Amino acid sequence: MAQQRTRGGTGQAISICELAFDAWRRPTGDGLNDQELALALADYACENAFTHVALLRAGEGGPEDPTGHFAQVAHDRTPDDLIFLVDSLHQAGIGVIVDGLPGPYAGPADEHAEFDAGRWQIGSQLRSNVLFWLDRYHIDGLHFAALDTMLYLDYGRRPGEWRANRYGGKENLAAVDFLRELNTTISRDYPGVFTIAAGVSGWPMVSGAVQQGGLGFSLVQSSGWPGAILGYLRNDPWFRKFHHDQLTESVVHAFDENAVLALSFDTPDQVHGPGALLEQMPGDAWQRRAGLRGLFGYMWAHPGKKLLRMGAEFGMLAGQHKSKAGEAERARVDSEDWGGLWRWVGDLNRLYCSQPALHALDFDAAGFLWIEANDRENSVLSFLRCARDGSPVLVVCNFTPVLRTNYVVGVPAHKMWREALNSEASIYGGSGAGNFGRAEAMPVPAHGQPMSLALTLPPHGVLFFVPEDDGSATL
Repeated sequence: MAQQRTRGGTGQAISICELAFDAWRRPTGDGLNDQELALALADYACENAFTHVALLRAGEGGPEDPTGHFAQVAHDRTPDDLIFLVDSLHQAGIGVIVDGLPGPYAGPADEHAEFDAGRWQIGSQLRSNVLFWLDRYHIDGLHFAALDTMLYLDYGRRPGEWRANRYGGKENLAAVDFLRELNTTISRDYPGVFTIAAGVSGWPMVSGAVQQGGLGFSLVQSSGWPGAILGYLRNDPWFRKFHHDQLTESVVHAFDENAVLALSFDTPDQVHGPGALLEQMPGDAWQRRAGLRGLFGYMWAHPGKKLLRMGAEFGMLAGQHKSKAGEAERARVDSEDWGGLWRWVGDLNRLYCSQPALHALDFDAAGFLWIEANDRENSVLSFLRCARDGSPVLVVCNFTPVLRTNYVVGVPAHKMWREALNSEASIYGGSGAGNFGRAEAMPVPAHGQPMSLALTLPPHGVLFFVPEDDGSATL
């Protein structure tokens, strides 16, 4: 609990694995009971270096409390089982996130009950339920889904089925007051606990301070990022240059809110498409795996916290519902072809957590600097992520199947740069092309920087470089 005060800060690394605990079992169940599975889950999260686990629909409730108010994690599980699961994850240094609202309010948008926060009984009950999770179960984060259904009086209603607020608008003022009060209470009484807003569009300052007119959420799940990046990657690599703006537009809006980049189970199918993430990548099996490694590399390098749905870390196939995800596919971790993807996600998390440049200024434009954003002809991006002290991490992304040699990238005045990660390294199932672990900077200015590197960019590759010398040069 002492760690909770720092684990959820917006300047900390937050990488979330979203899962349903029951679905995490292998096909045979491995003969493990719930408590043994809890320990195994904690080991698995640590092995992949995730900082948090998000338990899907943890508040669904049981027979005695079908709405999920003050309920256990599942119909056949006791509160003690949930307590053991949370404590096992905490002992392993992993935070736990659950749905912020129970029962009908935590389901899909089309299943939500009308939110009448103007009735004190409803507001009191929901507020008490949320604080109960934090007080008794020591939950570290709360995920509030489909907030549009709460915030807009006309959501899903035809003319005549709703009444305007006292100012003649469609905003649900009672719901706004409820969320502001709830977030204020949580930040005051439970420092370190964070709240994530999801399913909210067009509302300003969702993560803004309440005192400044915001809703007071810690983080906002980006609704536009998944569609933009997946829409770009679904294009044939040879024609991606015509869609380059889809790749860079997300950075323009990266600092509007405290964003969480999410490849989540709750992202609408029309955004993600009919297939799994892997099957949205064009090409044969090898190219698809390379494309998925590239997607994850760019996601972890991009400003914003991270959320990845269970099964994506080892190439979950389409047709598997979230309640089945992770069962049959877990065996891929040990395979030669698919294990590399799993290792790549784990190493991304480890680098992300160890390098302040990749997380400390996620919500500050000072933490990001384009090196080259406009090389659409080659479909290459290069940029710097920076820590508070100015120490940088260089990221170079090649979104085509072309091996590029002697590609010049401007860098700050550091002589030697270590290739910290390469998505096309052999251990990840890639081509093995790269820069032999390091690159030496030349005293040749480029891209507005005093020095430059001549790099080999592997096909579909994402490269991370960190300064290796002891120079003091920063941005």
